[in-house]
Amino acid sequence: MINEKEYHLPCIFCKTPILQREGEKRSIWLKRKCCNIECQHNAMKQLGNTKEYKEKQGKDSAQRWKDPVFKAQMKESAKNPEHHKHRSDSAKRRAENLKKDPEKYAAYIKKISESQKKLFEDPEHKEKRVAHLKTDEAKKRVAETQQNLWKDPVWAAEQRKKRKERCSTPEGKKIMGNKMRGKHHSEETKKKVSKTLIELNKDPEYIKKTYTDTKEFRSNFSKSLWKEPEYFKTHQEAMTGENNPMYGKFWPEEKKQAASKRMKTPEKIKEFQDRMKASRYSTKNTKLEIALQNIMNNIGIEYKTHEYIDRLKPDIVIESCKLVIEADGVFFHADPRYFKPTDIVGKHGNRYTAESKWQQEKIRDIRLEQNGYKVLHFWEKEIMREPKLVEELIRIEIIKQQEDLLWGKV
Repeated sequence: MINEKEYHLPCIFCKTPILQREGEKRSIWLKRKCCNIECQHNAMKQLGNTKEYKEKQGKDSAQRWKDPVFKAQMKESAKNPEHHKHRSDSAKRRAENLKKDPEKYAAYIKKISESQKKLFEDPEHKEKRVAHLKTDEAKKRVAETQQNLWKDPVWAAEQRKKRKERCSTPEGKKIMGNKMRGKHHSEETKKKVSKTLIELNKDPEYIKKTYTDTKEFRSNFSKSLWKEPEYFKTHQEAMTGENNPMYGKFWPEEKKQAASKRMKTPEKIKEFQDRMKASRYSTKNTKLEIALQNIMNNIGIEYKTHEYIDRLKPDIVIESCKLVIEADGVFFHADPRYFKPTDIVGKHGNRYTAESKWQQEKIRDIRLEQNGYKVLHFWEKEIMREPKLVEELIRIEIIKQQEDLLWGKV
């Protein structure tokens, strides 16, 4: 039996019976009593689209924001990162749903842009917004959002495409190239920039990011570009013949004279000589030199490698006892046990006879002795096969040199 006060009506969406009391209209609010979640969602959609509901919600929100307690609560909740995450996720979902229908998405963007323009027409709102963006918190938030956006490959690719299209047109080139043309920074901004740079350069992490990491990134990026055949061809075509910006141009005599004066200064001459020395004598350690250095490490005495002495660069120099140790390779130094005086040795383009090499070594030893150093030579076979014997001989020679220095014989 159905009571006169209570009776059942079917749901609009799923047709399930819903209890309804006498005096109540069959409104959408009653669909919430339906057990199905989809029905509740559809009911809320229909309710949200009605003008009455929107007006009511607007009035309620306006009254709520007048309350100072509610305002304080909302400000505190805004500081919570989860609140921002929830808002960003809901905005993304809304944008994804709107993108499915391009007409609705275009209308939504147009509506937002118009509302933003109206807001910025108000000078008070504009001043507040500018002041807020100048704060440290806002700057950090903007930087974080920009970093997160650039991490997204799809967004980054779209931005690069837009930038290329913008720069390809003549108007875009003018806009991108002439932003600071004719403008100058004020003295206050210059002082601020100098202070910030001085403080940042004290931080080792900033130096690593700005100098070492950027250099590595740029070098790797340029190497990857030059490996591409299309980039190589375009660059070659742009820099050959009349396409080259320096084609048919020459330095005037005034500039040539000024450059020659600059290069003839003693500082520049010394710098040039040091570069020539470094290019002539390689500082890379060979396997033989590394083996000799390991022997010296076992002895436990301080030594220097590839130190300049009268424009010469010996393998090992011990300054405490004025001793020079040379590691001579079999082929490049022409070991007399394996080579005759007439045999030709050396690299391609730098060939010489064994006898000439022996004479060079003698002259080299005389020059080192004139500078107060005693010279020891060890062949490759001795260093590689009998390192303990070489170690003992060096120890004995170090003790002799130290005694001679004490007695003033050296």
